[in-house]
Amino acid sequence: MTYRPAAMLSICIAMAACSGAPDKPAPATETTKLQREDCYTVDLFDPPQITQASEVPQEYAPFLGRWSGGTWNGEWCHDMVVTHVTGQGVVTLLDMHAPSPTFGARASAYKRKARVFEDGTMRFAHGTVVRRYTLRNGKLHGHREGDGYGVLRAVLRRDGPPPGGDPVKLAQN
Repeated sequence: MTYRPAAMLSICIAMAACSGAPDKPAPATETTKLQREDCYTVDLFDPPQITQASEVPQEYAPFLGRWSGGTWNGEWCHDMVVTHVTGQGVVTLLDMHAPSPTFGARASAYKRKARVFEDGTMRFAHGTVVRRYTLRNGKLHGHREGDGYGVLRAVLRRDGPPPGGDPVKLAQN
């Protein structure tokens, strides 16, 4: 079999262009790289108060709670605590990261505001960074871009039971 360099290059370019679709669900092997059991971000000295799911509209309640073990592109640990969601979909959350020499980042914990949109994504921006999170199969899938590192992805798992809601109903979302 004879390989032609120009043909192989065309195939590689086409495959690279198709592989970058931001909303395409990540394959299982990629998803496992985007989460780690041993990830550790920061200690919160005062545990945040999380609104009970029964006090939040049903379509927003699945976002509530502690989410952990995410790693941006398998390298930078990320946790989140969604403490409140209003009837209009406005979210209050704690956004936490471990230090990362690769990304030039120190350990951090920030209180942020986000919004849940009609398409089911939770989105927020800080500086030039834009992030969105989608619930799929009981996990929070994150997408981050705008800080010069390209597109970063992370998958966070629910840490503990949902706060006061029906665990079966919340887990299904």
